[in-house]
Amino acid sequence: MSNKKQIYIHQIQAPSAKNLMPLAAGLLASFLKKDKEILENYNIDINIIRENPQTTSQKCCLADVQAFSCYSWNFQQNVAVAKKIKSLNPNCLIIFGGPSIALSQRFDELKVFFEKYDFVDVVVHGMGEWTLLDILKARLLGKGFEGIDSITYKNKKSKIGFTSNTHSKSNFKKNVNEVPSPFLDGTFDKILAHHKEIISGTLWETNRGCPFSCTFCVQGDSIFNNVEHFNMDRLRNELDWIGRNKIPYIFCTDANFGMFKRDVEIAKIICDVKKKYKYPNYFMVNWGKNLSERVLEVAKVLR
Repeated sequence: MSNKKQIYIHQIQAPSAKNLMPLAAGLLASFLKKDKEILENYNIDINIIRENPQTTSQKCCLADVQAFSCYSWNFQQNVAVAKKIKSLNPNCLIIFGGPSIALSQRFDELKVFFEKYDFVDVVVHGMGEWTLLDILKARLLGKGFEGIDSITYKNKKSKIGFTSNTHSKSNFKKNVNEVPSPFLDGTFDKILAHHKEIISGTLWETNRGCPFSCTFCVQGDSIFNNVEHFNMDRLRNELDWIGRNKIPYIFCTDANFGMFKRDVEIAKIICDVKKKYKYPNYFMVNWGKNLSERVLEVAKVLR
């Protein structure tokens, strides 16, 4: 019998018929799996199913760590599941991250958050791969979370009940190519094998960050102004995986697809994959905010 602990990474689907491969959870899992110490001590599982929170919590409650990727469409479901899990397993560590967790680290917002969601132990502000790894390593050593950038965590020693570790600029300028691809390392093969009957598409990204400062957008903060690109060989192989596995729909999560020169080449690769496998059939993007001529060129290629 294995003595390993378990971590569940939850990226629960939206309440619709469109169920997408969980990119954020996949990237987190892939990054953790490349660390020898984590692999020796943890089994890593991903949950994507939206169901009765009682059912999910019963299945997952024995895990030592529960990490939730939070979006507007699954936040309340995450809350319901996490609250029930904490009641069943008070010693588990519950972590919330993702776009629905504010980057601002404002005291008044955090105070309300931890009062309202007192079952959450840690929130991650911003990119999660490196941060989650640091949290797990600290937990394995029985250490606190001091020194881990861009998180806020419950702290009984604090007069206010929590401690917020400030952002580090370097934390948002990591080399994204250090994160293995869940499309290519077997992570998504496993998910597709278990859930092929409900998967209708995938989330996919070619870069992270945005040079603009739109106040309505999670990437409008200045700490996200640096754009980091995934390398072309990786993207080419990921697209081949998508076509080969007959994934009909891609939602590209880039903030400005069509703004960079290489986006024309990426569009041509998508078309080549479509010709080879007859998939994908749909490509959804957030178009670039400027350089309209290039955006039009990319659109013409895809058309």
